[in-house]
Amino acid sequence: MKLPRSIVRRPTSAARRRLPHSLALLVSCVLLTTRLAAGSGEDTKKKLNELWSDTPAYLRLLNDPGHAKKPARIQSTVLPVPPLVTAIPGKPKITVMVSFIVDETGGVEAARVLESDDPRHNQSALDAVLQWRFFPAEGEKGFVKSTFIVPIEFKGERAEDIAIHLQVSGPQRIMSSGFNLRPPSEPRPPPTSDWGFAVQLQGPGAKDVKAGRIIIAHAVDDRGAELHSTLNPIFYHPGVGSVSAEDMVRAPFPPLQFSVGGVSPDAKKIMAVEGTIELVIPRLDPTGAKAVIESFPAKIGSPVKSDALAAAGVTLILYDKATCDRYLADKTALGGPAEYDGGDLFGVRPKWMPPRRSKLEVSANDLAVGISDPKGNLISLEFQTADGKAMRYDHNGWYHSGQEPGKRFDVYTLGSRLPADGKLVCWLVTDRSLFKIPLKIAELPLPDPAH
Repeated sequence: MKLPRSIVRRPTSAARRRLPHSLALLVSCVLLTTRLAAGSGEDTKKKLNELWSDTPAYLRLLNDPGHAKKPARIQSTVLPVPPLVTAIPGKPKITVMVSFIVDETGGVEAARVLESDDPRHNQSALDAVLQWRFFPAEGEKGFVKSTFIVPIEFKGERAEDIAIHLQVSGPQRIMSSGFNLRPPSEPRPPPTSDWGFAVQLQGPGAKDVKAGRIIIAHAVDDRGAELHSTLNPIFYHPGVGSVSAEDMVRAPFPPLQFSVGGVSPDAKKIMAVEGTIELVIPRLDPTGAKAVIESFPAKIGSPVKSDALAAAGVTLILYDKATCDRYLADKTALGGPAEYDGGDLFGVRPKWMPPRRSKLEVSANDLAVGISDPKGNLISLEFQTADGKAMRYDHNGWYHSGQEPGKRFDVYTLGSRLPADGKLVCWLVTDRSLFKIPLKIAELPLPDPAH
């Protein structure tokens, strides 16, 4: 077996959190100190020395079992998040053997995979171990570093239990003419015909998806014409909308959309579409992709504090009507809604714009969120009661973009009074929560233009 050479460093202390034990996993927490290596055979000793051969300081620890007079003890562990991979047939359980170094403060300083039944599980095992905490080992002159081996076992989740299937709908003609609410400065170009497609997520794994988008890299029709994507690849996510003040309904996850332009007038098929489907699945990164703001009504008027939001570069400020009124009365105050104004919310509204939703903009039944998200990492928000149930509110897609990139002002109409212990839950895009699926579609038939 070829052993990995790189050392994975531990994350910051903010990322060390205990995960719920509802995950269908088994972590075998049999910790073996360097004394195990001496008694478990020459083969294990050889593999350990080979694994850490490029780090002399760690080699000395491995070969000096007497340097610690009192071994390290577990303080807290974190369960690994199972990767979204297909299980190996005949392997009901996957074991990843991890060798790691505990430093003088009780943190895991470095970790490497010693042996693995399935390399696709290696990163999940390392990510978990790097968040463990220990009471450090003690030597003659105080706390010292120590070495451990631990088998991380994955079992219980079958591939069919987390599978995500895709269903592509038939094409729909999209008329594009550069439509814009602003008065045209020059004659509009003649309408062109694009073709749009919807991709619906199905299967048990779809319930874990909080957002998704499709990025098209290549497309061609049966006449050989190279096609181009005509949609901005934004993340689609479930929304809360209403058709009346009494009808606040949570929509199911919407189909993901993509469209192509430049199709030949006499084309009968789109021969090939290639790209990537990007899905945001927070359970793949429980500590980084989900931020929970407890008792959020008490935080209205000031930036909310969250390690996950800070790591994603996101700043949120909550505003009710009273808070907005105070800022509007004092035009010089910093941190108010006007910082998210693109010139039409609290300033002068251009004549070409539709009428305002209401004269007050933020009414007594509204709660607004000022969002600064320059990296585009914030996917969606949800207001919940203390027991995790979604509150009644209506968003309806109403927000104002600010003059600065990444700033906007979201306004939500509430269906009930704010509970003092209510929670604001934010879902974020992180490297681990972003799951990519290659998209390859062949021979999509187009309707006969004669019909």
